[in-house]
Amino acid sequence: QRMRTCYDRRMDVCLIVPGPLATVSGGHTYDRRMADGLHALGHTVHVVELDGRLPDPDQAAIYAARTAWAALPAGSVKLIDGLALPAFDGLPLHQVTALIHHPASLETGVPEETAQRLHTTEAAMFRDLPRLVVTSAQTAERLVRDFGTPSDRISVVVPGIDDLPRCNGSAGSTCRILSVGALIPRTGHDVLLRALARLFDLDWELTLAVSPARDPVHANGLRA
Repeated sequence: QRMRTCYDRRMDVCLIVPGPLATVSGGHTYDRRMADGLHALGHTVHVVELDGRLPDPDQAAIYAARTAWAALPAGSVKLIDGLALPAFDGLPLHQVTALIHHPASLETGVPEETAQRLHTTEAAMFRDLPRLVVTSAQTAERLVRDFGTPSDRISVVVPGIDDLPRCNGSAGSTCRILSVGALIPRTGHDVLLRALARLFDLDWELTLAVSPARDPVHANGLRA
């Protein structure tokens, strides 16, 4: 409904994301569903997947960003995922909408020097961008408070979910718990494990449906 209200004309949309778009993550899922929604409304959507290291861009990412920028169709609506945004620093972004799932400088586990550098870059870019879309009211408040982003440029579009039947639960006396998400410190699996370890009166079994490849050191710590 929000899309129908905002976009009454057919548009040429360029969605720029850290590649590949098929990556299994909440942010990439949000981007895919948004692209599908815009396409369903009759808009043309071009997905640009950036190579290189992101969100702290290396030379490969910066080169990919500038190459992509030069190839964007004139007059297109430009949507840049926040994890790719730092690679576009220094470019004229006065016609760009940024999709901020979570500021890159606030990611858990980022070295302090890198976080400070990203914070400086993001704060300057957020203040200059004409429009930012965030996925929660809390993120909007954080951008205003900690990054000096003008509140009137921020729109909150909360992720939705599909209607699914309620699970009947597992049979037997064991309480089986399933956690699906990114295996990174910010997700807090260590907090969950410490909490469950104190429930001596509960017969529980926890399954983490995750990939250890994202942060092997953190994964080995959880195993220990």
